[in-house]
Amino acid sequence: MASYKISVFGYEIDATCHELNDEQAEILLKEQGDNQDLSHLGYDIETKLKDFYLFQDNAWSVNRPLINEGLHFTLSREDAEVIKQFSLNEIPNQVEIDTNAKQRKLLILPGKSKKNYLLYYEINKGELFECSFESAEPPRLEDISYSTGKIQHPDGNLIFLDQLFLQGKELTCSYDNNEVSGKSSFMKVWRP
Repeated sequence: MASYKISVFGYEIDATCHELNDEQAEILLKEQGDNQDLSHLGYDIETKLKDFYLFQDNAWSVNRPLINEGLHFTLSREDAEVIKQFSLNEIPNQVEIDTNAKQRKLLILPGKSKKNYLLYYEINKGELFECSFESAEPPRLEDISYSTGKIQHPDGNLIFLDQLFLQGKELTCSYDNNEVSGKSSFMKVWRP
């Protein structure tokens, strides 16, 4: 058995979703105004709302690679020798292999749920994560697959890479060595 690693590069989304009470939503909607984006507040939002912490969500959070043309991978040996560089369109989606596979869905549906929501996300770029594994033979691209996820909100969808698989088994991935730099952020409130 030999050790291998898949490294993932590109843009990531680091997102948190909060359910807000009516008072919190009103405070932020006044700040938001016609701008439709509260990202200028950044972490100062924590001074606007009592007992509110931006990265302590009460609905959901996700930190995953965005699916776009910049997403790419390297497959390397334990000694860091790169065996193959590849893009997402060179490996199958897990739903093509496993009929039970599903897309992860993170929803912000204020009209349907009758709740107020705040979505905050940062877009970062760099080396996002690594998945290490052992194999008797170097893996072929057809042995590697992925699943996706979707953040659905009133203004659109954000599609992300959710998991990587090797021969149908989910790989354990580490964010310990990720090296990213911030590129942009977005923050918005929606009411029912």
